Amino acid sequence: MKKTRKILFSAALLSSGFTMAQTTTAEKSPNVIYIMADDLGIGDLGCYGQRQIKTPNIDGIAQNGMKFMQHYSGSTVSAPSRCALITGKHMGHAAIRGNAKVAGSDGLLYETPLPAGEVTVADIFKTKNYQEGISCNMKEPFTDHQVKQAV
Repeated sequence: MKKTRKILFSAALLSSGFTMAQTTTAEKSPNVIYIMADDLGIGDLGCYGQRQIKTPNIDGIAQNGMKFMQHYSGSTVSAPSRCALITGKHMGHAAIRGNAKVAGSDGLLYETPLPAGEVTVADIFKTKNYQEGISCNMKEPFTDHQVKQAV
């Protein structure tokens, strides 16, 4: 069951933005860059046929690496989609199923965090000596705990 779960996590990562950089190891592992963008369709990038909007940097990444032709979001809204991506769970099993907010100790509203102990793609990559990182444009504030969960 754990091996199947690991495969699902890896597949989820390779199919929706985490950036993984390889650390020094005896075996050569591939670098993984995953770009997730709200409201971006397959026809919006030059590497997938877009001719009017120029996307040379993303096109270069696709030309020098792998390009995937099928991808489905885990949900119709952002927070559950991110949850599905980083946990490998569908909405029937995912902890986050909506864009609900929770109040922090400072009185601000934050994105709902994953439950403590939830296994993520980043956890699995760490077992393979990858260094994880995340870069994003956030509309809502995140707590330090949530950022630590993401990486």
